[in-house]
Amino acid sequence: MPVELNFNERRVLGTLIEKGFTTPEQYPLSLNAVVLGCNQKSCREPMSFIDEEKALDTLESLQKKGFAVLVRMAGSRVDRWKHKLGEALTLDSKEVAILSELFLRGPQTEGELRSRASRMRPMDELERLVEGLRTRPDPLVVRLGPPGRARGVKYAHTFYPAAERPTEDSAYEAAPEPAQRQDPSGYMPAPRPAYSPARPAESYASPGNPIPPAAAASSTEVAELRREIRSLEDRVAELEATFVKFLK
Repeated sequence: MPVELNFNERRVLGTLIEKGFTTPEQYPLSLNAVVLGCNQKSCREPMSFIDEEKALDTLESLQKKGFAVLVRMAGSRVDRWKHKLGEALTLDSKEVAILSELFLRGPQTEGELRSRASRMRPMDELERLVEGLRTRPDPLVVRLGPPGRARGVKYAHTFYPAAERPTEDSAYEAAPEPAQRQDPSGYMPAPRPAYSPARPAESYASPGNPIPPAAAASSTEVAELRREIRSLEDRVAELEATFVKFLK
């Protein structure tokens, strides 16, 4: 089984991988950059508050597990860190990007993974990549949902501690989000409203008034469309943040 990673380890490792792809000019990352990346508000579910002390402890823990390495660059007084996930587990860059996205935002559908991980690497062969990660002798990805279901199925990584790790035929229940912590400026972000899927059409049926199969299918499609819209909203937020950075 894969090495177990706690929440901070998953967040830090995911951030190292993400920034290596999206901001290569700033990679390897300084400790301060790791903290900022972990605590950013976009592309993170749930949001977190990891200070420098926790970040350093986590980086050293990842180093002991073979997933991170300290780099001392010539002419620089600042120590920097980079990940070694690909080398440690013999993964290509696209597989590493998929795991990074799962580390940063938890279980996701194929559609969500395709739109989100594509900011790091092209994901034109996502199905093949996910299947490869899922069918390894030491699976790194697990399918969540009943056998035979096609739409809305989510995938999760298998680096959770044993008590959290889902199985292929289980419904994943996310752990409660950590309490938000107010930053020094006094700003407290508004909590993100919980997503409530559409009520299945079957629940309105009664023996004397059955719901036609077509209506039940439409309700399922509406729920899936809402998930896809949420994914697109995340992508728009990412593009807006990139544009603002470019203007600066």
